Amino acid sequence: MNNYLHNKSKIFILTILSVVLSGIILRGYAFEKSLEVREKNLNTEKSIRDEISKNPKNVNMYVKLIKFYTDKGELYKANEASNRAILAIRDASEIYSATASMFYKAGQIDKAMLVAEKSAELDKYNSEAYFIKGKIFFDRAFSTNDKTIKNAFLVQSLWNFKQALEYNSNLPEAHAGLGKIYLERNDTQQALSHLSAARDLDKTNPAVYINLGDFYSGLKSYEKAIKYYRKSFQYEKKPLSETYYKTAELYEKLSDLENAKMYYIKALQFDPYYQEAETRLNSL
Repeated sequence: MNNYLHNKSKIFILTILSVVLSGIILRGYAFEKSLEVREKNLNTEKSIRDEISKNPKNVNMYVKLIKFYTDKGELYKANEASNRAILAIRDASEIYSATASMFYKAGQIDKAMLVAEKSAELDKYNSEAYFIKGKIFFDRAFSTNDKTIKNAFLVQSLWNFKQALEYNSNLPEAHAGLGKIYLERNDTQQALSHLSAARDLDKTNPAVYINLGDFYSGLKSYEKAIKYYRKSFQYEKKPLSETYYKTAELYEKLSDLENAKMYYIKALQFDPYYQEAETRLNSL
């Protein structure tokens, strides 16, 4: 019995050491990659600005610049680029939808909705405008406890996501949104269809695998859920401690305590203040 406990302790310690060492290696690699990304971003920004200088009414380049800054989280620069674009070209629907996306990311939801509606007025076939409206209604649905209001928002969200896909079927996030809405309605067949479509369209996006993991977890198909959660780790740029925690929980439900411990430790590695993960780890 003592030997058994001793071996179990050794395995646990080795697991912790392995996770810590892998974290150190990953951080070194991430620093090197960040330098490469920074240089690439500078070159991209310069290239886009040069194109705008050559043609101040180049809609595509303005849209590209707004999205470039939005994706980087440089929302002040994105707003500045949007203002310049609208002054130069007042009736370009694409500029308004890119601006709506920027406001959405900035948390200025009312502005995002107004600008998205303006974008759709200018071009009723602009899929991005409907997609942004779909996201806003979706968020509003899950921010209220009133079932009637929630359902009304979900109906609006569903309609806008469908409109977005009607005009552009290659929108993985719109499929993902529809999948979540159908799952909320307990329509598992439609939910799986859209979540799978999102994955097929964006196979290197960790979110599509997390969504499928959540889907199967809700159905208590824990092995399948773990498979998709672990698949998401292959493509993550910034580890999500919550997904590691979910994986650990499912291993625990399957009575695989060694893997449960390992994934709780990983969750804490990426978020040392993750109280739930620490509590669960200490209970094993």
